[in-house]
Amino acid sequence: MSEFEDCLRACMVRRNLCGADRVAVLDDLIAALVAGSALAPDSREDALQAVLRREANMTTATADGVAFPHARIEAAAPLVPVIGIHRAGVDFGAPDGVRTHVFVLMLVTPPFAGSYLRLLAGFARQLGVPAVRSRLLEAADEDAVRQVLRG
Repeated sequence: MSEFEDCLRACMVRRNLCGADRVAVLDDLIAALVAGSALAPDSREDALQAVLRREANMTTATADGVAFPHARIEAAAPLVPVIGIHRAGVDFGAPDGVRTHVFVLMLVTPPFAGSYLRLLAGFARQLGVPAVRSRLLEAADEDAVRQVLRG
């Protein structure tokens, strides 16, 4: 089984993001990590601030409604991404001006930086396909989101 497939099995999914702005969406994604025990509750604010600092440096939003928010943080479990779907979309500073609908948030511990880049490439490859993005917005449940990303 591939590293990407292993990651999809372990990832968390939030299908109904509804935050009105980037901070609210990021906070909801990080809350999912806390709820799933991939991040200690007392590290939640540090994680949010680390991701916001990264976003202030340069947006992780790409064209076509996708963003890959991330940060390095010691307190995170190794590479447990959260996939978030926001049907209405949020202004996330994308270069094409399109609202962002699909988020893949990863908190990375330094020893896993190489794995992170491989996983990011896998997510980017899948999310670069317009039909994949459309099917994600229509996915009925978490398993359907994972199945869409498997291809």
